[in-house]
Amino acid sequence: MTVASALDQHPTPSPAGPVGVVFGSLTPPEQLAAGAARAERLGFGALWFSEDCFFTGGLSGLTQLLASTRAVPAGLGLASVMTRHPAVLAMELAGVARMHPGRVRAAVGLGNRHWLRQLGLLPARPLAAVTETFDALRRLLAALAVSQLGDWLYNLALLAFVYDRTRSVTWTAATTAARVLPVVALGAFGGVLADRYDRRRLMLASDAVRAAAMVLLATVALTDLPVLLAPVLAAACTAAGVVYPPAVAATMPRLVPDADLPVANAARSAIQSVTIVAGPVTGAVLLLLGSPAMAFLFNALTFGGSAVLLLGLRGAGLFVPAATGEPATGVLDELWSGVLALRDNGFAARLVGADVVCSVVYGSHTVLLLLLGQRLGYGDAGYGYLLAGCGAGGLVGAFLAPRLSAARRPQRAVAAVLGAVALPAALLSAIPWLAGAVVLAAAVGAASIMVEVTTDTALARSLDEVVLARAYGLAFPASIGGIVVGSLVASPLVRLLGLTGALVAVGALAAGYACFLCLPAAPRRASRPVDAMLVDAVR
Repeated sequence: MTVASALDQHPTPSPAGPVGVVFGSLTPPEQLAAGAARAERLGFGALWFSEDCFFTGGLSGLTQLLASTRAVPAGLGLASVMTRHPAVLAMELAGVARMHPGRVRAAVGLGNRHWLRQLGLLPARPLAAVTETFDALRRLLAALAVSQLGDWLYNLALLAFVYDRTRSVTWTAATTAARVLPVVALGAFGGVLADRYDRRRLMLASDAVRAAAMVLLATVALTDLPVLLAPVLAAACTAAGVVYPPAVAATMPRLVPDADLPVANAARSAIQSVTIVAGPVTGAVLLLLGSPAMAFLFNALTFGGSAVLLLGLRGAGLFVPAATGEPATGVLDELWSGVLALRDNGFAARLVGADVVCSVVYGSHTVLLLLLGQRLGYGDAGYGYLLAGCGAGGLVGAFLAPRLSAARRPQRAVAAVLGAVALPAALLSAIPWLAGAVVLAAAVGAASIMVEVTTDTALARSLDEVVLARAYGLAFPASIGGIVVGSLVASPLVRLLGLTGALVAVGALAAGYACFLCLPAAPRRASRPVDAMLVDAVR
């Protein structure tokens, strides 16, 4: 009996849940094409090829399943980390994934111990051999967490120090601007650097410069050096950090398979949400226990800890940018190529726009929620509760985001989630209770993080690795710029429309962009799934 005829005798799977078919490596390879095509016609939700030593090879079987079908996902299970070098396995899977965008799955593990022993490949510590393959991702996320905690930790101490020295709101505002503007002005160049040079070295250099800036800030705080040095050093610290986000974003697709990329990006966004809350809280505790100088020195230690974690990452090949095969060009030319990559990929560009809209909403809320807390009768404490609600919602959004990224029509899904931003943002104008306002703020925060994660995943999946870092280097400062714009327009909106009208207008902005996302988009020119998967090393 052939595979195709056997499938005809199998009951059609229920639409209530995905049911897949596993083709064993004992299946005659000449029957795979007909069997895979028949399985797709019958409505099975996934195809898998099980690799066994000394029989049909897993990659050849997987390729046949994909070539014989149109849309159903197909996976390889299980690819042994011992029979193929992780870098070679990543190269092969990346090639197959580019030929069949969005459909390739792969399970990676140790493999059958008996066969590995026959091949002389059974390691003395099998579990360690597998876990080391995934250790790089954990270390990279840990380094990001420590580094970003430091970014947010010293902000409170910095502003407290400047205000204490100057007693000037203008100086305090200028210091805040000095921290933000370098991201907007230089963020795109950070992406270009991440596409040109070894990304780990860039991140290590970034941590070193920021740690030195913190030591110098502590020196300014402890001595009579001019206070002007504080915003200058803050700007230098931010400028040194612009390479970090695009370097992490461009490295992430090399560490996880395509199917797990939304989860990895959600973890990255969750880290950002936690550090936004935990950083200032830690800074406040340090100020209570000591002085701004103590906070600055502690922050220098966080950057040192980030560098130690990066040094522990194995595999220099993880961080080497992809070769283009073309002559080197100037920085502005490379920057322009990132602009063109986004322009030519209408799908990714629209999602970047959605992320920017969410940033505008957040930026405006940093002002409007302060006024709302006062209107509800809770003053500054109410403002703190509302911001905490946004942060808590962001953590929930990070948990839910992978499901949104897995949607068959992510653009429509993002449009629906933007509606979930628009409605509670507008309802904040009418809520008379603080508890209800906190819930609505949490809903806005959750939906905004879901849009951010989906955008990051779409960039990684749909852009060529050669331009991924510089494209992210454009998207990230655009998002930060959205926060700045939102905070600047909030006050004029209140003067023009009142607090109620301003809150409704912000919600209407999100609703309008959600409607725009529902309009037909130009087809994408190319699709790039993960360029390398589960690489622990080019040792």
